[in-house]
Amino acid sequence: NVTGEGDLFSGTALVIITAINDIILTVSIVSLLLFVQPFAAIKVLSYFFIIGFIFLILTDNFIKKVGQRRQEVTKQTNQNIIEGFNLIKEIKIFNKQSYFYKKFELAYQELLKIFWYRSLFPSLPRVVLELSAIIILSISLITVIKSGSNLEEFLISFTFFVAAGYRLLPSLNKLINNYQRILFAKSAGDLIFSELDLINKNKSETNISNLKFKDKINFKNISF
Repeated sequence: NVTGEGDLFSGTALVIITAINDIILTVSIVSLLLFVQPFAAIKVLSYFFIIGFIFLILTDNFIKKVGQRRQEVTKQTNQNIIEGFNLIKEIKIFNKQSYFYKKFELAYQELLKIFWYRSLFPSLPRVVLELSAIIILSISLITVIKSGSNLEEFLISFTFFVAAGYRLLPSLNKLINNYQRILFAKSAGDLIFSELDLINKNKSETNISNLKFKDKINFKNISF
């Protein structure tokens, strides 16, 4: 089980490394927006920050629970496999094949459900971000038209923000996806670090000294 958790955790470590490029790109675009249109950029970025913060609050606990449940079901599945091989003679003698088959079936059905949730996670941030962008741009356009402001000047800023959003939204989507993958694999990391701590503790508590035998061994103060 630890081997499988290690594969998942190593993939998460790679995600952290690749996320650096998205962070650099996001900071660059945000800096450009603040430099060219500081007032409008602050309003738009604040809106996206609030939406993203609410989205993460609503999904964080669910993703963590799904990740923990994946670990439990995977452990149970591995245990079923080991028991099946160790007790294969008894299973055939007592005709318990259907019982073990049912256990495997239930475990794999739950695993399929868990990985369906995992495949759904990456699509949600993109939908939320794009829908939010459409709403805020539509509201801004309607507000300018009703107020009778300079439409030509607004369209220039509008085009600029659309072009920036075309590059910014995919980067934000990737960052949120990477964050969700880290949450999903958190239980795997916790298991690996707990096992490493246990190994180090056992090493520190084990004190093996070299024994030297000279001619004979004396046993003293021994009672039965």
